[in-house]
Amino acid sequence: MGDQGWLLKPEPRPGALVKLYCLPSAGCGPSMYFGWGQVFPQFVEIVGVGIPGHESLIAETLSTDLCEIAGRLLRRLVADADRPYALFGHSMGAWLAYELTRQLSESGHRLPIWLGVSGRRSPQLPKRRPDLQHLPDADLIEEVQRRYGGIRPEVMAEPELLQLFLPILRADLMAVENYKPGVLDTLGCPITAFGGANDDEVSDAELAGWGATSKQQFSKLTLPGGHFYLQEDSQATLVEHIATSLQTLIAPPAGPPLR
Repeated sequence: MGDQGWLLKPEPRPGALVKLYCLPSAGCGPSMYFGWGQVFPQFVEIVGVGIPGHESLIAETLSTDLCEIAGRLLRRLVADADRPYALFGHSMGAWLAYELTRQLSESGHRLPIWLGVSGRRSPQLPKRRPDLQHLPDADLIEEVQRRYGGIRPEVMAEPELLQLFLPILRADLMAVENYKPGVLDTLGCPITAFGGANDDEVSDAELAGWGATSKQQFSKLTLPGGHFYLQEDSQATLVEHIATSLQTLIAPPAGPPLR
């Protein structure tokens, strides 16, 4: 498929001052961010990041290696990032965004001006829960729904859709559960960690642990909601916070908000 489907722009804004590359959670694809193109101010261009074997990249082979996925994304992002850019990742996407930034730093490329990590503990902290990747299908579905929710009702209601979805979900879980970041790398960009107040999978301390991954400013924001708080009532607050953070980094502090 070449590069088509890797970086999708639901609301193209060639004049935007900054690009925000959004990396999806396990079992999801870039479409989970397509609505963001309509709610972010005009100075931000939203770019949904594709994952091999998901949605528009369904013809690509699924990968169970987070580092390998990041490596494949790296060259595409470098070619596309023609202006200041930032990364945001939720759940699996948080670790993928971190690993992508780590590889960008290691290879000497320009770093994002800001990294947003959401719904995931810092990668250097130990696991609190047993892995899910080897569970039988029925048990896997039950445990994923109990821990995270997020499997769409229409998928749950259609056995054929569910059978198509399960290999994607299992591959993503393997990528996350087998990820080994190695020696902790501190990144040369500001980081903000986000979480849902009712997300039992990520504690406040685990979000705070992201502070050890940045040489620059770190902040943490907990919003109302569960694991998928960003698809609930807290979305507007999250978008406003991200937009304000990006505006501060690319524009002088004086003057009216960029729109």
